[in-house]
Amino acid sequence: MTVIQNFYTDIQSDRRVNKKLKRIHERKPSERTYVITYPLSEYGMLEIYNYNELLQSYYKNLDEKIIVIGLSETRGGAYDLVAGIIEETMENTNGFDIRSYINAG
Repeated sequence: MTVIQNFYTDIQSDRRVNKKLKRIHERKPSERTYVITYPLSEYGMLEIYNYNELLQSYYKNLDEKIIVIGLSETRGGAYDLVAGIIEETMENTNGFDIRSYINAG
């Protein structure tokens, strides 16, 4: 699992963000942590997971690398971030190619 450098978050405290990032990098459980990832299949734009779900063996054994592009403490906050990412992509590219937009930024 990889977190992009300029990830999206709605968490105001840098301390809490850093604590959650440390837990992700160490692959340890973390309470109230939702991650936004690129889709794990060829369909869709973005996916939201409870971070602890991604610690299960099914996700660890996937061939495709999980790339985290957003972090929130609530599912509702994660939905808001996804909406914002899609809107930002649409405004700046007139399209929905989120992966290309984020990788270019």
